[in-house]
Amino acid sequence: PPLRPRYRTNGSSMEALRLHEARSGKAGEARTSHRRPRLEGTVHTPTHPVMTRRPLVPAARAPQAFARGAVDSGTCVLFNTSAKQAHCLPSLICIGMAKAGTEELRGWMMMHPNISVSNVRETQYFNKILPRMRRGNGALSDMGSILAEGWKEYAKMFPVPRGRVGSVLTMEKSAGYTHARRNGSRSAGVPQLVPALMARLMPSVRLVVLLRDPVPVVRSRYSQCLLQLGRHTEGKQLMGTKCGGTTEDGFENMLIGSGLVTLTASGEPRGLRSRHDHVLASRMGGSNGLLLTEDPLNMLHDWAPFFGRQLIVLFTEHMASDAFGTMNRLLQHVGLTDYHWPGAQRIPNSTRYTYSITKSKSTSTAGTYSPRYQPLSPAWEAALRLVYTPVIQHFKATLPCLHSPWQESPQSEGAVMPTITVTEREATLRGLLCPVSPA
Repeated sequence: PPLRPRYRTNGSSMEALRLHEARSGKAGEARTSHRRPRLEGTVHTPTHPVMTRRPLVPAARAPQAFARGAVDSGTCVLFNTSAKQAHCLPSLICIGMAKAGTEELRGWMMMHPNISVSNVRETQYFNKILPRMRRGNGALSDMGSILAEGWKEYAKMFPVPRGRVGSVLTMEKSAGYTHARRNGSRSAGVPQLVPALMARLMPSVRLVVLLRDPVPVVRSRYSQCLLQLGRHTEGKQLMGTKCGGTTEDGFENMLIGSGLVTLTASGEPRGLRSRHDHVLASRMGGSNGLLLTEDPLNMLHDWAPFFGRQLIVLFTEHMASDAFGTMNRLLQHVGLTDYHWPGAQRIPNSTRYTYSITKSKSTSTAGTYSPRYQPLSPAWEAALRLVYTPVIQHFKATLPCLHSPWQESPQSEGAVMPTITVTEREATLRGLLCPVSPA
């Protein structure tokens, strides 16, 4: 197999994984047979595409191929010698974040002639491994065995005509990979389980994560909470507890209940200033609700130690203002040349482009131009912008190389704001994602 790129691992996380494997009760020789070779060193920015490739691995030989280190991004399995299709592991994965436009990105990638997108909208493969790893007594079995036996089933979601093997790369997006609530690793006592599993199976994979301004994310997550919990038989009760409201019109009252916004004597919303970590810990409607937003720095710290600059961060706002340029940045990340995107469609009465006017969530709901909820009023947007300005400032101070487009509140100019302190943990993250640390 081709030489694997070097990357830095998180010592404590990998040690926890090894400890769980040691407790699995299997013979040392069996565990060792599935241990993947690692090359220590500094992460290097990817420059060459990891295309699908031959030889095609017979499905019956999939465990043996994994054991000898011959499985990585682009490895293809053949379930039938006479089949017209092979099935190849992805070389590009969009890992999140939720409500940031991951489906839009997937739609753009589907237009590229050298990218084959999974036949499942979101595979969530690595999020589903944890239940299979549990034994009857709750212990974790050997992760290597699970991957050795299961990687061919993951590859099955990426069909490629045999004649095109070598000329395309495969891709998937599963926004839940970065969702702390859906990632069961913390409850299992194994930190960073999903990134570790992915790195162990496909050390050459390239990752992309989309980040979005936290102010509109709060509104979108509230609406999504109502939509999902409304499907339950006890939906109203669940929505009141977890979402802090039961209707789209209840968003403003939810913000007041969360303790982030208050009303003046004249009834105008006023954002309450607080430290960035206090804002990120706020929940919908109070202590029993869901988090208003996920912490992007915490998420990046989970993934960067395993993949370094094999992970690229893009912003939803850049997709809106320059979709062609943003998508071509992603192509460069996976080693492909710029593309002219002939299938892109211009959104009516806008300068923006999308992959499909009728299918894109960013332009329509169920094929219409009526959104599920009305945009924030200027007064409420300004109040929420003031609340999340410490979060935005802290993100920019930690990762200045990403050039975040998120706007800070003009009310913060000249005001006494909490001091920004970049922790040692965050400085480590900067070293992993930024080519050169700022002077």
